Parts: sequence; structure tokens; C-alpha cells
Amino acid sequence: MVNLQYRYQKKDHESLIKVDYFSSNSLGFKVYEDVVAVPITKKGKSGGVYTKEGTLIHETSTNREYGCENLKLEPLNNSPVISKPCIFMGVYENCWGHFITDCLKKMWFLKSSLYSQYKNYDFVLISDGSSDLGNNHRQLLESIGFDFSRLIIIKENTLLKTLVIPDSCFFYDSKSIIHYTKEYCELISIIKNNYKGEKNEKYKKIYFSYSTYKKRGGFKKTFGENKLNNFFKRQGFLVVHPEKHTFLEQLEMLSSCDVFASTEGSTSHNAVFINDKATIIIIPRGPYFSGYQQTIDSMLVNNIYYVDSSLSAFVSKNGPWSGPNYFYVSDELLSFFEVSNRKKKRFESKNFKDIGSYLKYCLVNLCGREYYLSNIYSEKFFKYLSQNSKRIFFWYYSKMYLTKLFKKMRILKEKKIFKK
Repeated sequence: MVNLQYRYQKKDHESLIKVDYFSSNSLGFKVYEDVVAVPITKKGKSGGVYTKEGTLIHETSTNREYGCENLKLEPLNNSPVISKPCIFMGVYENCWGHFITDCLKKMWFLKSSLYSQYKNYDFVLISDGSSDLGNNHRQLLESIGFDFSRLIIIKENTLLKTLVIPDSCFFYDSKSIIHYTKEYCELISIIKNNYKGEKNEKYKKIYFSYSTYKKRGGFKKTFGENKLNNFFKRQGFLVVHPEKHTFLEQLEMLSSCDVFASTEGSTSHNAVFINDKATIIIIPRGPYFSGYQQTIDSMLVNNIYYVDSSLSAFVSKNGPWSGPNYFYVSDELLSFFEVSNRKKKRFESKNFKDIGSYLKYCLVNLCGREYYLSNIYSEKFFKYLSQNSKRIFFWYYSKMYLTKLFKKMRILKEKKIFKK
């Protein structure tokens, strides 16, 4: 059950949790001859399998499975050719959230009765530019019995003589709604059931933090999450930086916890691996709704609480999920944990360095781009800024105060001289 009591505004979100995300589609597959596997370009639009004429084959794109434009393929005379029949296993996404959704969507085929006649085929994964799978990605696939000895990773335009393309068990429809099937749930159950570890008491309450994660190239898109880290520590949570742990270690944490908390995104998508009795707390990053998280929420039987504790005023309209995001300890978060008025003061921010970094980043990196400004997050951000302006802009106010003081002293001195 999804609880929206602690959201800034819950009306729009209420309509999303009423959507039926489950699909009862009967899954199958198609066999194609003489096709071209194309890696993801920098724009992220061309990853998939195409006919020689450049038409995208449905079910093979990175995530959205409709509306992709035709691709003008370069001459294929010198391209590698794979003559042995293969099974298409999807596009390899390094991003963890996409990996456990978009990259698992073809794996159901290996566990179905349909696979029996294709057991000697190799597997094809299209690369996103990475040469190899990450360790955590490999561990996850190993947990469903994936045979890496037969894996071919496509890193350049490649001709395939015969390719089996299974339907997807996690997919977009024409209205951009993401659906899941019973086959996807079965895959997740296999992963959870294959973990035989004991429950660990130290992981009873865990907060998955994004604060130390940096994307390739050093880009950091979160500011202020250290405040959330400190808050959750005081509530008895173990703060976990998932990128520093193996998938099996994370699975141990997720299967052991009674309460799981996270900001919305790849870290919160891990909720698919949580035991059914655990409580889930999700902190939205900004003024948008994650379609992936809504679909995952609908799969779960857990009590899920959305608690707003961010002030992301300037996220880009073209990709709000990419941030930048600003977090703080909100009244909503304090109320959720029933923090007394006497104890609330200890969570008042005294270090405003991160808000300065956030403002600087927004001014420099979002200059000239369309960004959200008129929303509840920005309203609360500017209110927060005005209430704390003297502390945030301390030197500015100090300079202003001293200027006024010296001016007053000069005036008094002049008056005294004049009287003499």
C-alpha cells in the first residue's frame, strides 16, 4: 500500500497509484534473418536491432519501445558478421535501475519451455559503450543461472544471420506507461529465493544513500544528502552506500531489513528485492514522478511511504530525473518520525555550504536551458532561502551591517564636531 500523507502535494501522485501496471500479455518470440545490432549512440537513441534498411525492430530499443526514428546505417561491408544463431538479451545499461528492469526484460525466455529448442544458441547483449559487464551486473545474472560462456557483447554495428527476439516482460505502452508481467515477478522471485544467507540483525533499518556516488566523468548531481545521512543515523538507521557493496551483500541487507529508506531512483528500485514484511520510505528527488518506481510499487505488498524532503527547484524540464537535486531535513520527515519539538532544533541546518554549491551549479550548468521553476519544490526552496538568508549569505549581511555601522559612526562624529 502506498501512503502519500507526507508529500508536499499528493493529488497528481494519487492518480498514478490507481493505474493498473500489470500486463496479462502472453509472451512469445520472433525469429529474424539478416539483421543489424547497433550499439547505443551518445544521444542514446539508436541502441537496438535494425533491418538492413535501417528500420528499428520493435522490442529491441533501450527502454521506450515505440516511436523510434529510422536509422541511416553506415555501409556494412566491413562490419563483423555473426553466423551462429543467437538470442537477443537486450541492451546493457550500466545504470543499476535500468539494469534490473530494462536489461532483465528478456531473461524470462531462458526460464520458459520455449527455450528448449534454442539451448545451443549464443546470447547477444548490445553495449552502451562499456566493454564488459560490471561485477554487480554479473552477480545478478549469475543468480538466475545465466551462462556467460555463450555471451557476445556487441560494441559496433554487427550483422547477425539469425536472431531470436523474445517479447519483453517489462515494457512501455503507447501512452508511456510501464507495465510488468508475471514472468518478470517470477525472475525477481528466482533471484530472491536463490539467496540462502542468514538474516543479519545489523541491517534491520537501512538507508541507501546516493551521497558518495558520482557518474562517469565525475558529475555529482545531489547536494545536501549528508543532512539526510545524519538524520537517518540518529533514527537508528545504518547508512549504506550501495556502490561500495557487491550485489550479494546488498541482497543480504535487503532481505534482512525491517525498514528500508532511500531517495527515489536506482537505489529505491532495489525495493523489488526486499522481503514482503519490510516498510519502505521513499524520498522524491524533485518535481517529477518516476514511471519505473510507480510500476515497482504496484508489484509490492509492502507498506510504502513517500516523504518529501527535497528542495530541487531548478531541475531541467527535458530530463528532471537527471537533477540537480537538493535535499534537507523537512517538516514532513520530522513528522513522519514523530520528532519532538525539543529535538527538532538539532536538525536545523548549520552548514549551508551545500546550498551555495547547489545554487552555483544551477546558475552555471542550467544557464540557457529550460528548467522547472513554478512548482511546490521551488516555492519551498525560496521560502527556505529567505528564512535562512542571513546564515547562507553571512559575509554579505556582515558587510552590509558594518557599512551601516560605520556610516552611523561617521554621522555621529560629524554631529559632534559641528556642535563644537
